[in-house]
Amino acid sequence: MRPAVLLVAALTLAPAPALAQRFSYGGGREGAGQALFVGYYQVNFEFDGKERPTPSFDFTDPVYGLIFTRPNVYLSIALGDQAGDEGRDDLRLVDATFMVWGELNLLQQEETSKTFLFVPIVLHSSYRRISRRNTSDDLLDAFDFGVLGLGTGLGFRALGGRWVLEARATPIIGLALRSFGGSTGTSRMLDTDVQLHLGPLFDQVGLSFGFGYRIQAWDVGGSAIFTDLSRDFFDYSGDQLIVRAGVNW
Repeated sequence: MRPAVLLVAALTLAPAPALAQRFSYGGGREGAGQALFVGYYQVNFEFDGKERPTPSFDFTDPVYGLIFTRPNVYLSIALGDQAGDEGRDDLRLVDATFMVWGELNLLQQEETSKTFLFVPIVLHSSYRRISRRNTSDDLLDAFDFGVLGLGTGLGFRALGGRWVLEARATPIIGLALRSFGGSTGTSRMLDTDVQLHLGPLFDQVGLSFGFGYRIQAWDVGGSAIFTDLSRDFFDYSGDQLIVRAGVNW
């Protein structure tokens, strides 16, 4: 988790001019400057190896979280519990994502243009922990990985008089690092996101809605500490659907 946390902290605290020097931002920054959402996450997270280990960390219940966006920045955190049944353990999920990207415009835009097609160049950091509740062995009783990744894809933005519509699809590949235990591997992801900003409707505040869908796989080797673990002990894959609503200003 530490590399992901350090990256998020460094980029979050960096002033906007510093970010602007590193990334080539696209045009068309009218409309919502930033937005805060409440999100509903439908999570599907399942073991993706040959022989299911004990314990396992399959998680298929919905969770809830907060999402903050601003131009070229996406930050989210979600958490929730899953009650065990049919011999399964009670589980707790914590999931955090941070993305920042620059934009390479594909079309020659005039100053009055209201539509933009661009290639996002994405720096991605995320953290997922799924732990067995009421246990003491954190090393073996939790899926606990941070990811540092890069990606690129395709994005679209359209501006109206009182609305902004944005869409982005980005394949990302990254390095997966276990917080403790010495396990490392790779993460592959396809992240898609659409958001609509309306307003301002009330003074300087408007309404925002969003929809996201992500497919991700973690391919992680065995632990350097627990050498008797199967090499696919932490191999998992799944998807998550996020529906969100909030305010912009």
